Amino acid sequence: MMNTEAETMIFFSLHYPFHFTDSYLDEEINLLASKFKKVIVISSNTFSEEKRAVPSNVIVYRFSPVVNLGLRTASLSLLGNPIFYKNIFQLIFKHKIGFSLLAVKELFAFYSRALSIRNFLEQVIEEQQVEKNKLLIYTYWMVESTMAAVLLKKETPSIKVISKAHSQDVYFERSPVKYHPFRKYIFEELNRLFFISDDARKYFIKKHGLTKKEEERISISRIGIDGANENYISQSSEQVLRIISVAYIQKIKRVDLIIDALALIKDVQIEWYHAGHSNQSETEFEELKKYATEKLLPLLNISFSFLGKTAKEELFRLYQEKRFDLFLNVSETEGIPVSMMEAMSYSVPVIGTNVGGVAEIVEDNVNGFLLPPYPDANEVMQTIKKFEKLSVEKKNALRENAFKTWNTKYNGKKNNRQFVQEVELMLGVSE
Repeated sequence: MMNTEAETMIFFSLHYPFHFTDSYLDEEINLLASKFKKVIVISSNTFSEEKRAVPSNVIVYRFSPVVNLGLRTASLSLLGNPIFYKNIFQLIFKHKIGFSLLAVKELFAFYSRALSIRNFLEQVIEEQQVEKNKLLIYTYWMVESTMAAVLLKKETPSIKVISKAHSQDVYFERSPVKYHPFRKYIFEELNRLFFISDDARKYFIKKHGLTKKEEERISISRIGIDGANENYISQSSEQVLRIISVAYIQKIKRVDLIIDALALIKDVQIEWYHAGHSNQSETEFEELKKYATEKLLPLLNISFSFLGKTAKEELFRLYQEKRFDLFLNVSETEGIPVSMMEAMSYSVPVIGTNVGGVAEIVEDNVNGFLLPPYPDANEVMQTIKKFEKLSVEKKNALRENAFKTWNTKYNGKKNNRQFVQEVELMLGVSE
């Protein structure tokens, strides 16, 4: 238990402990739960039925903000708040976006959702009899829940608030309106901000013009996964190139580009497995399978399998059994994909597009290969064939380096311990 004034932690998640998407958070929350008397999880997932086990001192709520007329009216109070005009000034002059009605609409909508979450947060604090001056609020994404937390902190400054920032909550380009409101304001009120990648950290510093003093409240806290495999796995001796890709079926993941690239390969025996389903509609998934059937089924040298929604345990078992040669990701935008970490923990080299923080995990010609951000099918095909033509020794060197990358940079146990130590330091833990 932390010997500090903080006794309760409220943790905001997107899915944890529901849905397999956030399963890599299990170890982190288990570790944090051992440091606090009580942990309250507020998950915005209100639809998944499956729920993973949580520590005995963890209480779980499910809440997704609903903005009613009252909250919309309350958000108009922004017009009398200097924060609003500061954001408008930044929108026009600092970020060079101009006076965008869509951006202004998002600013009010974001604030309304934050007010909804703050109201619920206050209900939970009252219901659980939480002492505010002994509270740490930790938001796993720097979104509306973080804004809600800092609004509460403004009223009770003794509350500690920390957040993790990823990619779609950092890069303006990832927003539908190309703008994220209140980010500088949120940061100014945080006790500490953790980035999962150095690329996102540098982007944020430059985008918001942080001073060297402000940068002192920023840390890198890499996501990690607990490898089910603890040792390097050498290349399979079978005369087939086994490729795996793991991604939702959605436009930005460009799984169709993988199909186009594989269709160009006529002289290599390939088995391709894709894990992931559509998080939009079943139609998308079926259309992609139909496209793969039309392009790849006539090719005698290529077999393929769409695995659909795949639990972590099932995926790890597949890695163990198949001993994949390559992991392939051609997404047009990424943070640092957990799927790449999982592949590398099984000694699988990665081919990935050089977007977001991918270059922080994939070192070209060391543990895999980097593609340009927008490759065509021929470029993807050439990179696959480049790997296939390597000597056994070189392929095994790539595999060994992939495993080392996971073990030194993305090992969940190591990274979670380091993160918790930083939290303890921030809270002023004494022994």
